[in-house]
Amino acid sequence: MIRQVRRIVFMGSLAAVASGVLGAGCASGADKGFAAAGGDDASGDVVSTGDDAAAGGDGSKKGKDGSSGDGASGGDAAGSHDGATSGDGAGGGDGGNQGDGSITQGSCTPGAYRCGSGSSVEVCNSSGTAWLYSATCTASCSGGLCTGACSPGATRCNGSNAETCNTAGTAWTVSHSCASTFCAMGECAVAGLDVALNQNLDGVVYVQGAVDVHSGATLSSPTGNLTIYADSITVENGGSIAVAPTGASAAGAGGNGYWDGYEHYLGGGGGGYATAGSGGVSPGQAWGSATDSDVEPGSTGGNGVVPSAANGEYGGAGGGVLRLFAKSITIAGQVTANGAKGQDDLNCYGAGGGGAGGGLLLAADSITVTGSVSATGGGGGKASTCYNSSAGGTGGNGRVKVLWGATHSVTGTLTGTVTQGLLPPLPLSSTSHPVPSLTYNDNFPSLQVSWTHAFPSVQGYYVMLDTSPENPPTPTSGSFISTDFTSFPASALVAGDNYFHIVPTDSMSNVGTIETVFHVRINTSAPAVSSQSHPDQTAWSTNVNPYFQWTFPQGDPNVTGIYYVFDHDGLTVPTASATFLPALQKQLLISNVAPGVWVFHAVSVDQQGYLTKLAGDYRVNIGADPGSGGVLGQVVDSTSQPVSGANISINNGLYVQTTNGTGNYNFTTIPAGTWTVTATANGHSASTMATVASGSAATANLTLP
Repeated sequence: MIRQVRRIVFMGSLAAVASGVLGAGCASGADKGFAAAGGDDASGDVVSTGDDAAAGGDGSKKGKDGSSGDGASGGDAAGSHDGATSGDGAGGGDGGNQGDGSITQGSCTPGAYRCGSGSSVEVCNSSGTAWLYSATCTASCSGGLCTGACSPGATRCNGSNAETCNTAGTAWTVSHSCASTFCAMGECAVAGLDVALNQNLDGVVYVQGAVDVHSGATLSSPTGNLTIYADSITVENGGSIAVAPTGASAAGAGGNGYWDGYEHYLGGGGGGYATAGSGGVSPGQAWGSATDSDVEPGSTGGNGVVPSAANGEYGGAGGGVLRLFAKSITIAGQVTANGAKGQDDLNCYGAGGGGAGGGLLLAADSITVTGSVSATGGGGGKASTCYNSSAGGTGGNGRVKVLWGATHSVTGTLTGTVTQGLLPPLPLSSTSHPVPSLTYNDNFPSLQVSWTHAFPSVQGYYVMLDTSPENPPTPTSGSFISTDFTSFPASALVAGDNYFHIVPTDSMSNVGTIETVFHVRINTSAPAVSSQSHPDQTAWSTNVNPYFQWTFPQGDPNVTGIYYVFDHDGLTVPTASATFLPALQKQLLISNVAPGVWVFHAVSVDQQGYLTKLAGDYRVNIGADPGSGGVLGQVVDSTSQPVSGANISINNGLYVQTTNGTGNYNFTTIPAGTWTVTATANGHSASTMATVASGSAATANLTLP
């Protein structure tokens, strides 16, 4: 009996596994590129985003929440570290950090680890062509490994050993030696999987060698969530793989039944996924895409009016999800992820709707199907014999996706909504924006996306970046690249949702029509700052203890904190050299502030260490009102000619004007005090000081070079 893998799939990790399985060589973990195939791989604590992320999750599903598997990693069982870097993740060795937050790409040693930006760990893919995101460290990264604190119970791979963070969260200890196979996701891979008797298996399972499901045997997933990576996967005639109907996706849930106010208790609607449910109350809508590589569990059917153990009437669960990755897949038997039937009405209150079919993904260089692959919806529950009872609706079809590299033959039966085509890279990884469910700030150097060879004979890829969640590139709309990575400048991304699309091109120049999509959400809004102690930004106050508070427009989970500056300028934008406050602290009392005009400036810091380009600013006027006066003058150039349209700024944007046609400006209500006046035009600037007395005007003429 093999040890079952039941664990949350962490961010990062699976691209190398897929590439290792689909690529060349497989005698060891090193050939497969499996070693780094896990959330913690060579590192430690990573962002966990759900337990169904194994096969690309969010990275390939257009930014749906709750998923992961986007930042795949490669690596070998030896877990080499030729990309060793300094403890601050500054990068080095085998293609390191450039120092501006961007990371070099290109050839590397398969399985090598390095420290990336934002205390992340990266691993070279199994083809040695690109670096892939693996994990984010809790404390710091050094030599391609997380160092310092870790999350108790977290797991990682370190060479051929599986390690676990101790209960104190202070150190990693070896939990298993994987010398006979390889380490993946903090677990030892199985040395072959021969299923001759009925067997249960859940989660993400790595197999060194073949998976064979023999005639008369069923490999079942009771949790309805199974992903297998192996050299080859064979289901013999009379054998089967079945994932339980446990899907509860909210996107296409059927509506619950109700009394129509006249004569009938209406049954629950059928759940939807690839196709809409039918019958019953508000059948679930279709969702997901027929043109991408993602599969998900199906949606539930709606309940009857009074569901209970006595009455029945519960809606059926959606079909589960099964993902199979190998160099070759042969299905002569059955593979199923069907939705469950709605429960019958046992007491006159309307029956439950059937669950939608689930998701099935077959991804291999060579695929042969002579048996049956099914992801159908469950039937609706039956009405009772009462005259006012109604049947439940029928669940919609699930998705069956058959994606190959070199060859395929499907003479068997595919039931559900079927997608077939060339295998795109699956999943995608980003060293710059690793977690698609997070929102990143806009002050970053570039978006970097990388992957491993989609299949051995791939010629290259067409890629595209846009704001559409579904848009497979074509030779007309996309750009062709032959590398396993690409990048886009920050200016190419917009506020909100951005999507990177990629399809493969095979050796005969056939362009794939099935895409993998990577979602990146960008925030351009600064923290929203306010003050309970000084609610009016224009009034003077003798309260010398201003109290500030702020919120994050992008949501707390996306930030680590703020950098702030408290000064006399209007538009200061804090940098990483300013004072940092963690995200849990959303307020600050600054006591005994000297009289004058002060401004609190704050930028947020995202989970990758990027700041917002703009700051949230809040002004407080401390002390008794000193009265006001004016600042006026003229701006001329080096030949003493007036400069019209010059920008005039007092204390870096606290007050602003532009000069008129004769180069003159005139501020009339400036608080008494000493100010810095700056003129800017045509790329040139000049500054001077002006002291304002109450009731009078100070002159500040400026000459631009």
